[in-house]
Amino acid sequence: MEKTESRRIQMTKALIRSALVELMEEKTFERITIKELCERADVNRTTFYLHYSDQRSVFNDVKDTVCRQTVAMISEADLSDPTVFVERFLNYIKDNDKQFRILFMHDEGDSFRFSLMDAVARELLQFLPVTDDPQNDAFILAYMMAGSLSVIIEWMKTNYERSARELARFLFNINSSVKW
Repeated sequence: MEKTESRRIQMTKALIRSALVELMEEKTFERITIKELCERADVNRTTFYLHYSDQRSVFNDVKDTVCRQTVAMISEADLSDPTVFVERFLNYIKDNDKQFRILFMHDEGDSFRFSLMDAVARELLQFLPVTDDPQNDAFILAYMMAGSLSVIIEWMKTNYERSARELARFLFNINSSVKW
């Protein structure tokens, strides 16, 4: 059974996660100290160590939190019109640019990318066509997810030159051409 955290603990952890994201915009992860994290989050070291063991544990918590929030957004979305859903998803990424940019660009081994693709795929699987070959379906879904995510990351690198609507149509057209 998972223990629920008090609002105070949730707020403290959010401050520390936010401080890490801000610091990662300024310097490499390896150069961020616990002292800097505590100063930026306005918490003392004792409080920090009540919740985290080191910077890596904070980074992992950022990844887990963003993944959970993304899945929650998807589960609440109206999936009846895929293009509208993809546009909403793209706007969600754009609205949370700092976190996604840090996670996509600074994630060693792409663990966030793979976790996000897996979580999103589980949510969307029920809406995708299937064939009589489950392995083939898994391959197609992996191809679509990895390709779409690569396009999204390139879109981020252009600082969102195309609108979310334009990119949603582009992704939908590409993925619609995949034959199940």
